[in-house]
Amino acid sequence: MILQYFKHSPDVVDPNFQTRMAACFDLAAYIPKSDKIRIYKGKIFTEILPEYDSSNDKTFIALMPGERALIRTGLTFNVPEDYSIRLHPRSGMALKYGLTLANCEGIVDEDYTNETKIIVLNTNSEEAIKIYDRDRIAQAEVVEYEQCYFQEIFNEPDQKSDRIGGFGSTGIS
Repeated sequence: MILQYFKHSPDVVDPNFQTRMAACFDLAAYIPKSDKIRIYKGKIFTEILPEYDSSNDKTFIALMPGERALIRTGLTFNVPEDYSIRLHPRSGMALKYGLTLANCEGIVDEDYTNETKIIVLNTNSEEAIKIYDRDRIAQAEVVEYEQCYFQEIFNEPDQKSDRIGGFGSTGIS
């Protein structure tokens, strides 16, 4: 399968797999110095311009604990028919820094033809997280899907196994 993509700038990082057997490809932040970024705390947002770090010649934003931001990737995908792209947090970023996706999993539908953006959340309760231009901040996979048809039924479904109960009913060990 070939996944086509359009780069909104030559500075945008191409999507790529980090190893030969990786299931997901990485997506990097695209933070141009002139783009304002909305930082959300609860329902309230402020718009900021990225800061510049002369030590590595990159722009960045700082997310304080509990803050969210919509980060550009600079990429628009041409998703094949009957497929979607699923966006996931990068496990190392979540564990080491507390950076995760605010919506747990983002979905790029096949009919979405705008730039892919990533909703990030700082779950670190003690310190800000700096997100630099070109940092790999999420991973994505191409997933085949099938839309279902819906049919209302008028009796509850019969029990299908020996399960008794709902949330937490099967225990932890």
